[in-house]
Amino acid sequence: MPAMKDRLLHFLDGSPVEVESGGKPVSWSTRLITVLLAAGMFLGVFGCSLPDAGKEKPRSLAAEFQAKVNTFQDRGRIFIFERGDPARTASLASDVLPIAAQNGISAEKVMRTCATLLDFGKEKHSGFALSMQPEMPASHAVPVTVVFPNSPEWGLATAVAKIASCDQNTLCASLSIRMDQIDRFALYHEAFAHATEIGIIDNPLSPYGESIAELRADLAGLMGMARDEGNTRTGRFFAAMRDWGAFNEAQGYSIDHTPQQAAGLAGKYANGGYLLKAADKIDAILKDPRKAAAFRKADDATLLRMVDKMFREICPTQKKYAFNLDVLRISLLSTSSGTREAACKEMQANPKLRKAADALSLRLAGSAADIMDLKVFEKTEKPAQKTIHPPPSP
Repeated sequence: MPAMKDRLLHFLDGSPVEVESGGKPVSWSTRLITVLLAAGMFLGVFGCSLPDAGKEKPRSLAAEFQAKVNTFQDRGRIFIFERGDPARTASLASDVLPIAAQNGISAEKVMRTCATLLDFGKEKHSGFALSMQPEMPASHAVPVTVVFPNSPEWGLATAVAKIASCDQNTLCASLSIRMDQIDRFALYHEAFAHATEIGIIDNPLSPYGESIAELRADLAGLMGMARDEGNTRTGRFFAAMRDWGAFNEAQGYSIDHTPQQAAGLAGKYANGGYLLKAADKIDAILKDPRKAAAFRKADDATLLRMVDKMFREICPTQKKYAFNLDVLRISLLSTSSGTREAACKEMQANPKLRKAADALSLRLAGSAADIMDLKVFEKTEKPAQKTIHPPPSP
């Protein structure tokens, strides 16, 4: 029988990864050998059993979320349009125009934004939002945002592969998340967070601003789903997809860019670790019966205030954001045979960087079975435990 490492190499070499950036597919082997073998986590990863996903629920969320966002109109006026409804789509501009006019937004800007939205809707299956700021500020004026939910044509495997930036042929046959959960998370992400971020996210077009805006949006998804479901499993699955998505995208970008450039280009959604910190805080609330009851009963306006509070607590500074990109960079170097030795030497000289890179590697290894198809492996003897990166010399 072939050795475990040989079977792993054979499987990974035949498993290309597609990146949203359009880069060339790269094999799994250069990144997962280090993550899985060096971490010595085969039994822990391969022995994971996935919970029963249950039956798919019908996706009719637009009206529900429209009612939700109407409860915090002081944060902005938000319109949610159900895709696949020709009449509703055709009336997009006419529905938005009067509210936009009340908030100092010109008809020209509304028509231009709606045309852009409809064009995006033809190309994108994932949900998205576009906000219009008042052009003539007034005390009562608020942004007006149009949100498109995920497309009903988007399938589960395609959605997970896109978010995790991988080939859908490498995904688990039975993922521990449902499409209706992804759809619901996406509407919290877009309608609760992106539609209300004006005035909260400074310099939103900068790489740092974009990254923390996505973190806040993912926090809205995590906390909204935790309130609705009574657990953080959906949010934790998204954290895993964000970790893998950033790492896989960075691998793809590294074909034509330096590791530092690749990490910067892939860093927009590199917030898996922060989502897990938030999930731990929410789990602590859910373990306390009194606090759990209050959290589960929180109305939507209160939930949004809780999201903002959590965001303030865990949002990285710009310096910390730069450090996180450096962690992604050194992780890329660590998975390439040509640069691994130099990466280890660099981490020996920088214990803080080594510790953070180890944490990312362990998160990737620990979540691999939730996303990837590892059924080709058979359980054999447990490999010796190894340290991912050698500790610094005394």
